[in-house]
Amino acid sequence: MGVIIDKTALKQILEVTCSILINKFFYEPETVIEDLNYLGDYLSEELEIFQAVADEDFILELENDKVVRLYFTCYFISTHLREFLIGELHFSEQELKAFENFLPKIGESRNEKHQPQPKHERAYYRKFFE
Repeated sequence: MGVIIDKTALKQILEVTCSILINKFFYEPETVIEDLNYLGDYLSEELEIFQAVADEDFILELENDKVVRLYFTCYFISTHLREFLIGELHFSEQELKAFENFLPKIGESRNEKHQPQPKHERAYYRKFFE
């Protein structure tokens, strides 16, 4: 079988996850590495199960279409990451919300370098409630 997971997206998701666990939840780096190794094994098993029961046409589409593979990777990893955070790291709903709240901040900080800075406008130039 071909590749059905976008490796770049997977790597970025795991890097962000590591960063949040270490910098915001104060996990030890060694512990995070062990936990992510376990997560990797878990994801491998889940992918095997998925490939065994998934529609062959969908598998072919994942293998051949990069955009579909990217979206599938994000969905698949985020779903199983949530299960992992609850089941293995024993996150509460409050901790899950905190984890999710850190995601845009980290994404924004990584992308700030590549985005043009918005011009500051005076309040009377802004159009509210459009």
